[in-house]
Amino acid sequence: MLSYTDDRPEWEQHIAAYLLAHPDFFERHLDILQTLRVPHVCGSAVSLLERQMQLMRDQNQQLRQRLQELVQVARENDGLAVRMQNLNLVLIETQALDDLLHRVQNMLRDEFNADFAALKLSLTRPQCGLSERDRLSTAALEACHDVLYRDHPWCGRPTSQQSRWLFDEAAPEVASAALIPLLVAEEWRGLLAIGSRDPERFYPGAGTVFLSRIGELVSRALQVRLQRLAATSCG
Repeated sequence: MLSYTDDRPEWEQHIAAYLLAHPDFFERHLDILQTLRVPHVCGSAVSLLERQMQLMRDQNQQLRQRLQELVQVARENDGLAVRMQNLNLVLIETQALDDLLHRVQNMLRDEFNADFAALKLSLTRPQCGLSERDRLSTAALEACHDVLYRDHPWCGRPTSQQSRWLFDEAAPEVASAALIPLLVAEEWRGLLAIGSRDPERFYPGAGTVFLSRIGELVSRALQVRLQRLAATSCG
């Protein structure tokens, strides 16, 4: 049996002694062997075997990294699915129009990490009972006209006028925003605005599929409430 009486640290001597006593260790732990660097002495040149092992380690590291990324994406998607389900429940369960507007804004802030949220409607019938805070005024309609008539959400830095009419006193803090047009009916339009203090959160060219989905759900829920109001108090 080999004796380790050199200057190596004691813990290295223990490891070496254990490996000598268990020569089949790496056969039982091939995953560890793939991560080790075991040089194949052949002069100044790197042996083919060593090169192949290095390639295998690099590929293994890339696969591990890719797996971690996929796991992270899966976790984020699971979380997103839960939040979308909670939003759907709010849209289904809330009956009053003004309550629905406020609960959607609270959901965006509490569950979707929005710094600011606003949901405002443009209605042709003023008797529908919306507060001034929930309405798009004439000036707001003019400032947001281009966004209101888009067929998909807009992301970027809103103008000072848009921020003022949408986010009220929080306007100076809004560095970027997602503006989601809501086509509820021919005579009813709305705008769902999500604001952030981070100028990079909603940047021009950002993906809007998820935002469009939120807009579709909210539009449909509003349509049901407004039609109900039109058939009763607004008739």
